[in-house]
Amino acid sequence: MALVLRVEEQLGRETIRSVELWRADGLTSIADPVTLGLRLTDAKAILARLQTELVASQVGRLCQTNEACRRCGTRRWIKAYRLLCLDMLFGRVMLRLPRRGGPS
Repeated sequence: MALVLRVEEQLGRETIRSVELWRADGLTSIADPVTLGLRLTDAKAILARLQTELVASQVGRLCQTNEACRRCGTRRWIKAYRLLCLDMLFGRVMLRLPRRGGPS
């Protein structure tokens, strides 16, 4: 038996993306009460991964809203990508963000 913790990004009722955050295999054999529940290292890893996925989704949505030119409404082209490093509560989140040029 395995326990899988998964996060899904949905638009309406349609699942856009699904990411496995954590998996615990071999839950059928509980040998010691000390091994019950989550260990602190597991909890921190789950929260760090959840935060990374959440921030990536939010920033991705923000980048999609900036695709159109504010003046004429046409789509702006991507001239380069830059790396954004955010130090968050549960660890560092690295994101690759587009730098946009004028309308194409």
